[in-house]
Amino acid sequence: MSEQSLVVYFHYDSLDLEPILALEDDVSDAIEQSGAGEYDGHELGLFEASDAFLFMYGPSADKLYESVRPVLEGSALLKGGEATLRYGGPDDDSAPERRIKL
Repeated sequence: MSEQSLVVYFHYDSLDLEPILALEDDVSDAIEQSGAGEYDGHELGLFEASDAFLFMYGPSADKLYESVRPVLEGSALLKGGEATLRYGGPDDDSAPERRIKL
């Protein structure tokens, strides 16, 4: 089975990384406990200064999302953000995606 992904996009305007690092710990712990895959890290300011992304990978985008959904829904940082579940590898341009508003 090809690797699938979950990418969470949100706005983050602060220079203080502590809230993101705490969120990362919670996301990573949830994925590890579920065995759904792995948390790969975050990126800030990829397209605009306030853009922020969290990257997760595993055999099932749905299982990844279900494992972290309570963390995502409980985080004030992610309000107004979006989770993208990608059902295919990074080189598969035809891989379907599902977007979920947070």
